[in-house]
Amino acid sequence: MDELPINSNGKLDKTKLPSPLDNLTNNGQDIIAPSNPIEINLFEIWKGLLNTKEFGIKHNFFEIGGHSLKATRLISAIHKEFNVRLELKQIFANPVLEQQALLIESSLKDNFNEIVKVAENDLYPVSDAQRRLWLLSQFDGASLAYNMSSVMELDTITDLESLKKSDICYSRKT
Repeated sequence: MDELPINSNGKLDKTKLPSPLDNLTNNGQDIIAPSNPIEINLFEIWKGLLNTKEFGIKHNFFEIGGHSLKATRLISAIHKEFNVRLELKQIFANPVLEQQALLIESSLKDNFNEIVKVAENDLYPVSDAQRRLWLLSQFDGASLAYNMSSVMELDTITDLESLKKSDICYSRKT
């Protein structure tokens, strides 16, 4: 840029600044298209995560907009698409699409089991641990060990009588 864009108030117009990722996309590299099914599917995953399509198989995931959170989403997408479970350190050690495709090809298969959403119900079955807690809470004089307490300070109480009638414990600062 020859000069910074200024708005009518004489301040920097940030909306007219180019994205910092614009110059990083090609990173001086030629864009080489994916050539095999693994590279093609991995390219589509990257495209969805990075919201860009200006890259090729020689580009680095972290140089074109990827970061650690997107890398964890990449691991999940790879597991779902290729039935291969990779570790985060493998993504950092192999950040180039071509390297990741080779890693996927050489990895052992680990079937992806999707968690199925249960049907809508009024009631759902509880676990044994939940049932045990409920049962303990029903005993007379049961422990308050599982209750979470909190404190709320009020500057003024408009209806002190209603507060006294409620189950809320209160104390008055003197």
